Amino acid sequence: MKIGILDYSSGNIASVFNACNYLGYQPCVISAATQISVDRLIIPGVGSAYTAMRSILDYSLRPYIFELHNSSVPIIGICLGFQLLFSELFEGGLCTGLSFFQGTVTSLHDFLPDYQIPRIGWSTVNPYGYSSPSSSEFYFLHSYFVTADTSQFSYHETSYIGNLPYLVACSSKARLISGFQYHPEKSNIWGLEVLRETLINGYYQPIIT
Repeated sequence: MKIGILDYSSGNIASVFNACNYLGYQPCVISAATQISVDRLIIPGVGSAYTAMRSILDYSLRPYIFELHNSSVPIIGICLGFQLLFSELFEGGLCTGLSFFQGTVTSLHDFLPDYQIPRIGWSTVNPYGYSSPSSSEFYFLHSYFVTADTSQFSYHETSYIGNLPYLVACSSKARLISGFQYHPEKSNIWGLEVLRETLINGYYQPIIT
């Protein structure tokens, strides 16, 4: 299986690359100069959504992403890459995302002005409905979060300080689109298992809780 990792100058490329290596794959980095055929495409990312979308457009990567999607290649978004899957993005300025799903990405600070933002650290997610050992904690680093009509996909939610619920993962089996707000590649054995299963199946299979 050939796994591509999208490089648009906003990515946590190394950690995703190393995680794929650990799982037994030999991933390739996709850039403006190397838009090759792959069996899975991972869109990683950290930073501003506005800057990220500007780079994707400037590097002519958007047509490549949709060419793969139209050829039934599974697409996996991680952290900022997860947020880019949605339609309306506010980080760094209002812009349109890739719009695989309809949804809005807004600031945690707008809803939780008295709490520390960005959210950095570990939280229990239980992606497959297992009990909650410490090894099932997943690593988060973000200042914005997704709100969307969950009828579009299978999903998993959690809540942050102040009991604010938000999506941490979603997937459409029919469209072969999956995304994670947390970093599975940095989340120990459970994160690697989530990434492995998503790569094998072509989509994430969350337990709704």
